[in-house]
Amino acid sequence: MNTPKIQNSTTITKIKTHLQNNKTTYIAVGATAVVCVSVTSAFFLGRQSVLASVEQKITQVGIINKAVNQMIIPPLGDPGNVLQCIETGTIFASQGEAARVLGVAPQAISSHLKGNMPDIVGQHLKVLGKAGQPIAA
Repeated sequence: MNTPKIQNSTTITKIKTHLQNNKTTYIAVGATAVVCVSVTSAFFLGRQSVLASVEQKITQVGIINKAVNQMIIPPLGDPGNVLQCIETGTIFASQGEAARVLGVAPQAISSHLKGNMPDIVGQHLKVLGKAGQPIAA
């Protein structure tokens, strides 16, 4: 069987230069092919472990940068009041939490804060501010 021979060094130099200039493209295409084959096999075989092992191997090679994306969703309604017990100094993240800890109905906390009840089981509460907002110390 006859194999073609590269006859001069300029051809070899051109090939090396081309590979160096397009290295990231070849790596990306190769990684994409590996991922596509793995996802397809996982789909047909129904195995999540295949996907996990491929992701782990690609991450080890350094092709995928596992950045953490965070999303902050603003509250849809009132975020609630942060309360403090005047007697004990205990801070409650919400009126609901205060009601649970003190063992009373949430309506009793609301009524106390409006001034309709003098105390809640012998405790006096005050509003420090809204949850999720800076509160003065």
